[in-house]
Amino acid sequence: KPSDDGRSVHRVGGREGDVFYRDRWSHDKVVRSTHGVNCTGSCSWKIYVKDGIITWETQETDYPSVGPDRPEYEP
Repeated sequence: KPSDDGRSVHRVGGREGDVFYRDRWSHDKVVRSTHGVNCTGSCSWKIYVKDGIITWETQETDYPSVGPDRPEYEP
């Protein structure tokens, strides 16, 4: 049942309420991308896609090493 303001969905009862949560975090594929608009760092992002729509993203931290004499680059 949607809340009065329409911003959340409440499911009542046992394990049936878990379906909404599981569906929220499900995805068809994972791709790498960057944020091109107003971003000068070109950070790498792991993008989760479901039905052709980005559902969520996390920042990647597997950048190549810049060498032992410099600090690692992690924006």
